[in-house]
Amino acid sequence: MNTYPLFTRREITDLDGIWKFRFISEEEAPTLKDFSPKGIVYDSIETVPGCFDATQQLAGKRGIGLYRRTFCITKSGRHIFSCGGFLLAARVFIDGVEIGFTDQPYSKEAFEFEADAGEHEIIIACDNRFSATPMWEPFYDFYAYGGIIRHTDIMDIPAGAIQRAAVFPLDLEGNVKVAITFDSAVSDGDIALSISFDGGDAINKTVKVSGGKAALELAVPNPTLWSTDAPNLHTIAVATENDAIVERFGIRTLEAKNKEILLNGKPVKLLGYNRHESDADLGPALGPQQHLQDLKLLKEMNCNFIRGCHYPQHQGFLDLCDEMGFLVWEEALSWGNKAEHLGDPIFSTKLVEATATMVRTSINHPSVILWGFLNESHSDTPESYPLIKKLSETIRENDPSRLVTFASNRYEKDICLEFADVLSFNIYPGWYDVGMDLPYPLEPIEPWLERLCAITDQPKNAGKPLIVSEIGGAAIYGCHDRIGSQWTEEYQARLLRRICEDIVANDAIAGLALWMFADSRTYVCGQMRPRGFNNKGTLDEYRRPKLAFDDVKEVFGNYFSK
Repeated sequence: MNTYPLFTRREITDLDGIWKFRFISEEEAPTLKDFSPKGIVYDSIETVPGCFDATQQLAGKRGIGLYRRTFCITKSGRHIFSCGGFLLAARVFIDGVEIGFTDQPYSKEAFEFEADAGEHEIIIACDNRFSATPMWEPFYDFYAYGGIIRHTDIMDIPAGAIQRAAVFPLDLEGNVKVAITFDSAVSDGDIALSISFDGGDAINKTVKVSGGKAALELAVPNPTLWSTDAPNLHTIAVATENDAIVERFGIRTLEAKNKEILLNGKPVKLLGYNRHESDADLGPALGPQQHLQDLKLLKEMNCNFIRGCHYPQHQGFLDLCDEMGFLVWEEALSWGNKAEHLGDPIFSTKLVEATATMVRTSINHPSVILWGFLNESHSDTPESYPLIKKLSETIRENDPSRLVTFASNRYEKDICLEFADVLSFNIYPGWYDVGMDLPYPLEPIEPWLERLCAITDQPKNAGKPLIVSEIGGAAIYGCHDRIGSQWTEEYQARLLRRICEDIVANDAIAGLALWMFADSRTYVCGQMRPRGFNNKGTLDEYRRPKLAFDDVKEVFGNYFSK
């Protein structure tokens, strides 16, 4: 599965595969900060990518998972170790010397080091204890695994290296702004570039570099638009004397206007699901086949929209969304954070950093149309206001071309809605509010939708589109009865059909993300989470469809076939 950018003049050492492994239990492990890689005896093996506590042997265990292997490089000098995501925190050592630390789960990381040509040793210590990071609390309602969950590699850094070429469409005629980021060693001043689109003839440009950045506007020859029906993609190659990269992008415009989301100037209704990167056996370390299978199932249900909850998404998954024409909401790691978290300077700084990294990492995916953060935070408290203001500003500084939102469950009390381009609310009528009478009445759904629409009608929110960002109910796969009580597939199907019918018919609602695509493991157990799973999936954790699958498929299909 491709991940962009593609580096075309660099030596790349792929580190995915089998690593030596050792687990140090919570009772025996020092803090990650105090850990030393010296004298460790490795008594097992693990795969990278992979979650060490997704295995039967270490299921539920917390501590430090140690990964070790050797690698060879042929060029002496500066190199970068890159990983698409760790859980929950990690330290990286090359030849016994630390080159990097992260306590940002799911975030793409890149650590620089110098090395001579030859064989070297890499050791990665992954800590899945909650104390290892300020970014994950035990009450988050999805399971906190440990390990190296995404692709890893090492590449050299040539002189005049290009880090990224972010492409921002300016219109539908193919005019784009290209923002180029260079290696920190590149001096300010003029630099000569060779640029080509889609493998065509190169044009030579001289740009002025300031602070490692340069920008220019160009016209894409023979542009084709990216849309859900025709997800056309382009490439741009940018080269200096010693380096070259290829980036993939799409030409499309986005706008929030008159309560509608406009894609390429035309209203689009978002209909789809929240999706966790979660597998019954692999945890969040999903590979290309799992990602593609999920997207094919979502296509089968006639979905055009995915909310990637509640963390930055796998770049390979976004590549597939680009190619298949899905619209994606990507958000920074957070869940239900309380006022004490929102006002904590460490948490706030880390979340701003993670959000900026997410935007910069996924900047060229045309499928991503919404940036989000702070799912169900206490955004009705004074502590939330400066942080949400800063997060929205950070996103717009890095990407003025997309829409900003956050999923709120504070409704009329939310004091931060001014910072969102799109208003998004999580509601659960027909699930947490059902009484004793059978069959359960579904009438509460419509009053809830009217309540949300009234919020968007307030003068301070006028014109902003509305997304129902979570709604649904649970079912245990294979649980049936004629009465249709809670936890049965019959009741979930009845509830989701009514939800979809009401929202599809409501022109005042721009989008729907049902909770949720597939059952996923959670850290929160007990009465509300039988089996230790969030069971609100329309499919179970093995992707076996429940009865609601066909109901959603029919309602969405009828809407898009009109």
